[in-house]
Amino acid sequence: MPDDTSSCSPSTSTAQPTPAAAPPPAKRISKACEPCRARRTRCDGDQPCKKCVAAGGLTCTYRTKARPMRRPRLVRPFSLAQSGGSGAADSDGVALQGLRTIEASLERQYEERTGTSISLTLPDADTHPALAPDAPLPLLPTVADSILDALCQTFVREVLVFFPFLSSTRIHQLEQRRRDMPDTLTPEQRALLYSVFAMGYLRQASSVFATDKALPVPIDPTLARLDVAYFRHAVELVQLPASPTALEALNILMLYALSTASVETTRSVLSKLCWGIHELGLHKQTTAGAYPAEFSISSTLFMSVWNDVYIAGLTGHPPFLRDVDTDLLSQSAECGGIAAPGMAQLVLLEADLLREAHQNPARLRDPAFVLAHDAKLFAFLKQYGSQTLDYTNMANVFNQTHFHFQKLLLRAPSSTDAVLGPSSLAILSRSAMHLLRHYERVFLSTRVNNCVWPVLVRTVGAGHAVLQALWHGDIVRIEAEEAMGKVMWLLDKLSTRWTVAAAAACANFTALCTALGASRTLSLSRSKTRAVSCRSLFHHADTSCTVSLPQRSTPRPA
Repeated sequence: MPDDTSSCSPSTSTAQPTPAAAPPPAKRISKACEPCRARRTRCDGDQPCKKCVAAGGLTCTYRTKARPMRRPRLVRPFSLAQSGGSGAADSDGVALQGLRTIEASLERQYEERTGTSISLTLPDADTHPALAPDAPLPLLPTVADSILDALCQTFVREVLVFFPFLSSTRIHQLEQRRRDMPDTLTPEQRALLYSVFAMGYLRQASSVFATDKALPVPIDPTLARLDVAYFRHAVELVQLPASPTALEALNILMLYALSTASVETTRSVLSKLCWGIHELGLHKQTTAGAYPAEFSISSTLFMSVWNDVYIAGLTGHPPFLRDVDTDLLSQSAECGGIAAPGMAQLVLLEADLLREAHQNPARLRDPAFVLAHDAKLFAFLKQYGSQTLDYTNMANVFNQTHFHFQKLLLRAPSSTDAVLGPSSLAILSRSAMHLLRHYERVFLSTRVNNCVWPVLVRTVGAGHAVLQALWHGDIVRIEAEEAMGKVMWLLDKLSTRWTVAAAAACANFTALCTALGASRTLSLSRSKTRAVSCRSLFHHADTSCTVSLPQRSTPRPA
């Protein structure tokens, strides 16, 4: 091979003067350990790093790659392209469906008024670095039987009501078998127990009196928590093909993921759940009827479809399950928990709405379609209205939040439409304020801080709807002040778990309110009277007004 005689080769550069030696570049660490990633601090790259040693011996682990490749998607069998839809067209349309339409409109109005851009999309991040599917699998913790028994008791007492397909007897029997005959447990049964342990731990960590002077207990993302390890191991134990027990475990893991994980992590669990529903044929009348009654197939299907539609409405992704026999949902509507006739009807209505939105996004700006779906919601209210506004039953509370959020999903795409816009803005602002009042009531009247991700998304979406209505003059400032006070108060509570996303939302609301004529940033008093500096958001610099909302000892009527 001939020698290199290019101008940069040593043989031709000897006659040139030698330049002064440049100083060595500063050391740059290509990867940071997982705790430093979570704390957003500089890592020195050692094993263990100095920051972890100084923090008290945290488990210092590194990813195998700085930007690990995504896990192979389990959702491919349910993609729009394979179901006859146009993948590219649908993906383009999804981006501005639902509440994202209001966000995009506010972003445009903000840029027109200030000359700078803003992104109202919430950052998507797990609350603990080990929750991500591509993160190293934590070691299974060694925990005393007394602690595990306490976690089971917490789950049975406070979480079991959500899952009508489970009984306290079965959970205690499985836990007793784990102690006495661990080798007799199948992987799916172990996954079910691990999911119970994870939710029991999380519920204990979230169960403090939610008064105005006590914020929820923050969950440190740098600790090697029991619930995270049990969650990851439970997900790994659920292998395909699935079983009814595996689907029960996945439904519990879905609740845990909604309470702690990113959208990507949550959808990875959901895709496994929906795949299992298809594998076992639970979504079809002819095959679901073959299962014995003790498997509680109907309630398992209801929870799975509810989770699927619930997440689809919040994220803008299409549902995974799109060919479920609707009669099966009606039959499972009396199973208990949230499985009630009213909720079954709302799930079917939202599924119809999402199907139309993904197949033909323009339908959500078609007055005939929007008014027809409005009529369906009005008929629902006439039939189940007494339940929707009743706070004495858990299913009825869920009915209310889903009812008003579905109205947001229906009317948000037409909020800027020349024909539907005026009525949509009025409906959006009213439903948004109703959601905010509901979540305020939940935090004030229960001892469990409901810091789940859907509450964060709905709170932020409701705040955007209020500001959009104010920007277009559909509501007056005093209404917006009251609503934004609730938004910032709720974000203060939610920030104890969703630190990054809640902080971004607060910053965005401050910027939006400033663009509306404010001269001050949002401030929230954590005092007993919940003094919220809301009016100052919408006034000039020479105005200083504070709205003090007195503490209520009983829930306020709707």
